[in-house]
Amino acid sequence: MAFEESYDKWKKMFNWTETQCDYPLQNVLRVSSRKQLARHINIKSEILSHNGQCPDFRGLAELIGFDYLDVKQFETASDPTSVLLDEWNSTFHTTATMGKLCDYLEYLGRVDCLQDCQKCFQLDMEAYESRYLKEEPLQESTVSQSKIKADDMSVKETDVITTDDVISGTTTYYDAFVCYAKNDLWFVQQMITKLESPPHNLKLCIVDRDVIPGSSKHTINAKLIEDRCKRIVAILSTNFLKSNECDFQIKFAHSLSPGSRQKKLIPLIIEYCTKYPKILHQITPCDFTKGDMHEWAWKRLASAIKAPFDFSDYSSNDSELNELTLKLPLCRSLSVHSKNESTS
Repeated sequence: MAFEESYDKWKKMFNWTETQCDYPLQNVLRVSSRKQLARHINIKSEILSHNGQCPDFRGLAELIGFDYLDVKQFETASDPTSVLLDEWNSTFHTTATMGKLCDYLEYLGRVDCLQDCQKCFQLDMEAYESRYLKEEPLQESTVSQSKIKADDMSVKETDVITTDDVISGTTTYYDAFVCYAKNDLWFVQQMITKLESPPHNLKLCIVDRDVIPGSSKHTINAKLIEDRCKRIVAILSTNFLKSNECDFQIKFAHSLSPGSRQKKLIPLIIEYCTKYPKILHQITPCDFTKGDMHEWAWKRLASAIKAPFDFSDYSSNDSELNELTLKLPLCRSLSVHSKNESTS
C-alpha cells in the first residue's frame, strides 16, 4: 500500500517532526482524544473508501494487520476503537505510533476525523513532551532516591508478588486469577471494566497489569493461583489452546487437592472451538459467544466468582513453590477450527 502521498498531506496539517511522528500512541493519546476518535470511527459505514476498505474501525484494524476473526471480536466490544488501540499496542507494538495512526486514517479517507481530532492530538503531543521529555532529574542519575532497609534485601520471592503488595505493604488477595492468551487482552479489558467497577467491585489478578517483573514466572503464577486467588477464570479461545503458559496455569489449578479444586476453575468461552482441554469438560462454562446473552453471562460470571469458598482445605508450601519447574506436559495437539470460520 502506498502511504507516502497521504503521509505528506496529514503531516502538513499537524506540522510534526519525524521524531514526533514516531511517538507511541499508547503514551501520547489521552482519554479525551480516544473518545473523540471513537466518535468518528466506532460508527460502521456501509460505503467503502476509495481504496476499497471500510472507513471505520474495521478498516483501521485491517491496515494494522488484524485478520477477519480479530475484527469480529472487536465488533463485540462496546467501544471497539478503544479495544483496537490497546490491542494494536500489544500485538503490533512497533507500528503503534501517532504517525501511523494519522497515516491510516487519511488512507481510509477520514480527513474529517483528522481535522476534528487535530486540536486534541496537538494538546496530547505537548502534554507528552512535557511529561516525558522535558522533566529534569532531581539529582544525579547514578544516585538512588530510594531508602533501602536491610530487611528489604532478604524478602522471599513469593512474599511480594504484585504491585498491590508493594503499595499496601501487606499481602494482597484477589477474587479471581484471570488465565488468558496475550491476543485475548481485548476481552480482559472488558472484564476489568465490567467486574472491577460497581455493582460487582471485584478484585481481579491480571498478570500483565499486577505482577511485578523479576521473579520466576511459573513459581509466581502457582503461588497466586493456590494461595492468593479464590478462583481461576480461564478465557477459552483458539489463542488459549496455543498458549503454553495458559496450559500450565489450568493444569496446576487442576492438580490441587480435590477440596481446593472444587469450583476453583471457571471456564469462560469467547470463541467457539471444536475441542477444549479434557480437564475442563466436566465444568459448566460461562458462554460469551452469544451476543444477546452477554448481560446474563456477566452476572453469572460475577456470581460464580463471589460464591463462598473454603480456603481451609489447602495451604501452600513456599519451599515447594520455590523449587517448582514446568514438569507438567505442555500444550498437546489440539484440533481448533479454521481461521476462516466465523465465531458464533
